[in-house]
Amino acid sequence: MAASLGVNAKAKRGYAKGKRTITTQSVKKAYLKKIYSLSKFQDEGYFLTDITGDGIPELWVKYGTCEADYMLDVYTYTKSGLRRILRTGASHTGYYGNPNGNYVIAQNAHMGYEVDTRITYTGKKLREKIIYESPGEVENYRDLSEPIFNFTPFNDTSAIYFLF
Repeated sequence: MAASLGVNAKAKRGYAKGKRTITTQSVKKAYLKKIYSLSKFQDEGYFLTDITGDGIPELWVKYGTCEADYMLDVYTYTKSGLRRILRTGASHTGYYGNPNGNYVIAQNAHMGYEVDTRITYTGKKLREKIIYESPGEVENYRDLSEPIFNFTPFNDTSAIYFLF
């Protein structure tokens, strides 16, 4: 029998009412399946952070074949299974924030132009809001105070295995 996931009390009550129990094993299995399905992409990878605040880190996946087609998908795990809560372009974008915070900053910077977007969770999906746009071409991009999320390559699933 798989161990129950260590989540906050409110989340535990919600899961107990459902017909399906969330376990560490079910989350890992779903995340690994998603990672394996994207393994054909050699660039970028994934990181994990709990933006929804339910105790289960979301899977943030940046994939594509080059800067022209990079995409970011964000998945959360619910009692219904894996659910995508965001799909957005990700060319020339770095992601910053607190690993268990309630937002992520997407800094898109290329050829002297910069747009920073704050990504927050609204209950069912992620919302993006522009918080900074360079007034024109700049010499240097802004230094963000939050730490950067480093992407784990698709062929390294250790972050999933050591998730809980």
